[in-house]
Amino acid sequence: MFIENINKFVLDFIVINKNNENIDEIWTSKKNQQLLLKTLKKNNVKITDPEKPKRGKSAFLFFCEENRKKIKKKYPEMSVKEIVSKLGIDWQILKDSNSEEINRYEQMSIKDRNRYKNEMKTYVPILNRKIDIKKSTKKPSKRRSKRTQEEIMFDNFLKSKKTRAKKSHPELESKDIIEYIKSKWEKLPEEKKKKYNIKK
Repeated sequence: MFIENINKFVLDFIVINKNNENIDEIWTSKKNQQLLLKTLKKNNVKITDPEKPKRGKSAFLFFCEENRKKIKKKYPEMSVKEIVSKLGIDWQILKDSNSEEINRYEQMSIKDRNRYKNEMKTYVPILNRKIDIKKSTKKPSKRRSKRTQEEIMFDNFLKSKKTRAKKSHPELESKDIIEYIKSKWEKLPEEKKKKYNIKK
């Protein structure tokens, strides 16, 4: 079906514009490229843009990059979520005690954000360039019709703690916040978990 739709799009374009001397310009025009992108997206094709600049990293991310391997080496028994939790704690301790070191990470972040801004000034969006397309081979996931009681309770626990966790640890990314809350959940006694068994 994918090939048939693309063939139809190309053939229709040729039929409509075969007598136009500027057919190459029409093909690469923004309007036509948008129509092509819509056709591709309808057929589960992932549009990638490897040339788009990467966003600037936060000071906390630079700290994590420098210290993740050190923690892993020092505490090989730690799980990923425990390492993330420790990085958050260590970052908070550093913020409270070593302003010079924090400033170093903040300067790295400022430099990287400026790099991103400068690169975006010369970045040409994918619609104005030759596009690189990849056919997605990932099958749509079949969502389970029923969730377990444990999942329902954790979701309710997560909703009740997420806002407070963000205020307590503003340096953490969303995925790290979830890992942090998950570590709290796993340490919670079973009796206390039961109060979050609220079906909506």
